[in-house]
Parts: sequence; structure tokens; C-alpha cells
Amino acid sequence: MKKILASIAVGLLAVSSASALSFDWDITKVSFNDALLKSDTTVIGYCVYLASGSYSTSYDLTDPFSVSSIGTVVGTKEGTSNKAKLGGTTTFDYGDYKNGDVFGFVLSYASGGKTYYNIASDTYTLSGIVDESSSLTTATGTFNYGTKGESKTISSGTGWTAVPEPSTAMLALAGLALLIKRRRS
Repeated sequence: MKKILASIAVGLLAVSSASALSFDWDITKVSFNDALLKSDTTVIGYCVYLASGSYSTSYDLTDPFSVSSIGTVVGTKEGTSNKAKLGGTTTFDYGDYKNGDVFGFVLSYASGGKTYYNIASDTYTLSGIVDESSSLTTATGTFNYGTKGESKTISSGTGWTAVPEPSTAMLALAGLALLIKRRRS
């Protein structure tokens, strides 16, 4: 009985993996403030499916910000190599995506107690899917590695942008409330 169940499991695995397609994605020369981020485990790369076919003009960058507000995350890779390179493989079932579907790339990096995000200036469009055994080209992400600083919005190709700290605004409001209360006293 155990042999029969094992045979069925192997057969199902073979059938399910036979229809899987994948593409590799590479991001090179990852840097922050003019320094290459070599062997850095705080860098995370994301491959996102852009259902609209492109990036939006801008994204609201409020705390807590999530990469899923840009698109459906279909692949992640943590840490850069000793050559400041980051990449991964996005695997999907044949039929989940089709020729013409568009993917984008996002980086996050933690530095100085802040989290910075960076959206690639380009996208990757699927092509070459003919059947379950199709070979897909490697996707690359091109980034602006300049630092924009804190901002309430982020756009593709604008560089590293930090999520503004909500505590700053809250402290300002609390201070304003105390001033108003003090005037009344």
C-alpha cells in the first residue's frame, strides 16, 4: 500500500512540475550612496506582476508601505552577492501568465533605521511562451541608485526613497495640541 501511495505521489509531482515555466531575473551593481552593496543581507529584491501592464505614475509611500501595492509579488531574493548582484527565478504554471504580461522589479534596503525602496525604470514583458517546455529569456532590472530621501510618494526610476516616519507628524500634532491647551490656560 505504501508503495502504491508513493508511486501516485511521484506521478502527481511529475505531472504538476512538467507544466512549470520560469524566467531568471538579475539586478546588477546594486549600490546606495555611491557604495556597492556587496554581500548585504538587508537588500531584498522583488519581482512583481503588473496587472495593468506598466507602473503607475506614482505610489503612495506611507507607513506601513508594502511592495504588493505596486503589483503581485511573484518572486523575492534576499541579499546581494559579493559582486553587488541580486537575482532570482520566478516559476509559474503554464497558463498562469501569457505572452505580453508585464513584470517589474523593486528593491528594499534598510539603512540608518529607515527602509528605502527603489523601483526599476524598466519592465520585463513575457514573450516566447509556446508550450510547457518554452525557454524564456532572462529579465534585467535597471535602477537609479541615487538617494531621493524621504517622500510621501515613489515612482519608477527615481532612486532610493525612504518611507516617511509617521511619528514625526504625530509629534508635531501633539506639540500643536499642547500649545493650544497652554494658550487656553
